[in-house]
Amino acid sequence: MPRFAINIVTFNSARSINTCLESVFGQECRDFGVTVIDNGSTDDTMARLEHWRELGARVMSMGRNLYYARAHNTGIRETDSEFVLTLNPDVVMRPDYLLQVAQAFALSPRIGSVNGKLMLLQALPVGLEETLALDSSELVVDGAGLMMLRSRRPFLRCHRALAMSGCVEPRYIFGADGACAAYRRAMLEDTAIEGEYFDEDFVIYREDVDLAWRAQLYGWDSYYMPAAMGYHMRGFHLGQNRRSIPAYIKRQSVKNGWLLLIKNDTLRALVQNVPSIVLYQAKILGGLLTIEQRSLPAVVDVIRLWPRMQRKRAVIQSRRVRTDHEMHAWFE
Repeated sequence: MPRFAINIVTFNSARSINTCLESVFGQECRDFGVTVIDNGSTDDTMARLEHWRELGARVMSMGRNLYYARAHNTGIRETDSEFVLTLNPDVVMRPDYLLQVAQAFALSPRIGSVNGKLMLLQALPVGLEETLALDSSELVVDGAGLMMLRSRRPFLRCHRALAMSGCVEPRYIFGADGACAAYRRAMLEDTAIEGEYFDEDFVIYREDVDLAWRAQLYGWDSYYMPAAMGYHMRGFHLGQNRRSIPAYIKRQSVKNGWLLLIKNDTLRALVQNVPSIVLYQAKILGGLLTIEQRSLPAVVDVIRLWPRMQRKRAVIQSRRVRTDHEMHAWFE
């Protein structure tokens, strides 16, 4: 059994998948297996994957778009490694990435997830050598882990800070960014609800935040390891100008922001940050009624999912070990 299962979900990823997989098979740590789950690509992604299948990658064709949560759950169930790495096809890892992640996990058996330092690219170079040769002093940070504001808005640490000076120290964080998140399988199994690691009702967007919040409640820690470095050509991100995000994703974003609260938060905890939360929610509702009316069906989505969310909430709250006071420290 390989120590790491590297799972990549693709959808029309022909432009970046070769460079991504070059970085995977170029890892100094060789104790890993690779599974690519293709969500019904219509470009030549599958043709490009044939080469990597010959080199040992397992390729699963879903035939349709299952989106992030369901596709990654499928990949996780198909493996039995000690650790799982969810890797976006537009991410490139430096050769020692897995070695650095393994060192972070070794710090404590209660570290359930590890996030490295990803640098933001406007476009991926043609190949791995060109990517690794980039001058880091000219790059900015894409993300250094997930954190939370008091308003309950998630954000990426050090996003767009100078890569050479931003987030240079290792530290505990709220959770790992799903673009390149390493998870301890024991944590995934402990926090799974109804057999789902990522909540499939989230479909896409913020499902990594939901898992991070649940893991924190269950007493698992998340760690940022800056020595684990990579590059990311992010399609969209937390806090991005919403006009550039597809309408379907915006609808999921709104819906999932509310599902996060329904499942994981408590009234007592919310009361502690009422001004920030009310202001943030007023901004969301104002946007829905004025400039983003196509996301209004998110309200219907939440009503439809309410009974299921309450069942999941009951499980989470019955198993939590961290108090509201302990969780409050994570909301900045």
